Amino acid sequence: MEARARSEAGKVPVYLGDYLIELGFITASQLREALALQQAENLRLGECAVSLGFMAPQAVQQVTLAQRSQDSPFGEVAVKLGHLTAKQVARALDHQRTTHVRLGEALVRVGAITPNLLASVVADFESSSMPNSAPPVVGSLAVATEELVTCVQRMLMRVGQIRTKLVPWEPLDPGPCPPYITTGIEFTGQERLGLWLSLPPSLSIQLANALLPDFGPPELIAHDALDELVNMVCAYAVNALKSRGIDVRNSPPRRAVPLFSGAAGFLVVLPVPNEPPVEVRVMR
Repeated sequence: MEARARSEAGKVPVYLGDYLIELGFITASQLREALALQQAENLRLGECAVSLGFMAPQAVQQVTLAQRSQDSPFGEVAVKLGHLTAKQVARALDHQRTTHVRLGEALVRVGAITPNLLASVVADFESSSMPNSAPPVVGSLAVATEELVTCVQRMLMRVGQIRTKLVPWEPLDPGPCPPYITTGIEFTGQERLGLWLSLPPSLSIQLANALLPDFGPPELIAHDALDELVNMVCAYAVNALKSRGIDVRNSPPRRAVPLFSGAAGFLVVLPVPNEPPVEVRVMR
């Protein structure tokens, strides 16, 4: 069975496979292939008992038949029928655990994902299973910020394999750090809403290598890559915002640094391991 974690809303549990599909790292057919590999290689408890020499195949069949009427675990029924001792059940369970093929391993083996990328995504997935004690997000601007930051984090990971961590939001500041490359987009719709994404040059080059590998030297097209990333973020964010009752539409990205004077909004700094942080500003 796949590991589970909370969904983004912190309410509905989701499986690791669904999480990987939602982020675009694997396809549904790749997940099915990995699950088939698990099913083919993972041993049932009775098979483990046979491989350890504790039971004969005929005894396993007897226990399996008895299970149908008792609705009890295999090990418990085997002990009741005298085929196994409690210590043998414990050893068989330990053997089952040590030989078990986990979903992540199966996905790597079928070529659906690389080990390094899997490790990063699983770390984020497991952290999402921790109870969220933060107060609920309220107000349309806060809701929009939550959705936009989530989309930015997903797309940075999916497109550039840039893993970020979320920290508490701050009030909107006057502007991005001067050395940063910045691209923004101002949505059209029922209310004014702007997203401004600022990346340090090193991460912009990493993004260009991943997103636009054949378009020229990465240091020369880093801003083009950031423009493209913002477009992709907005394509996902529009639907996410509409599902939260905020009706907005895309507009072309622009590179001019906006004047935030008098504007309401949030600054979200996303730390990146061994790199300067990514900065996201959402304004009204």
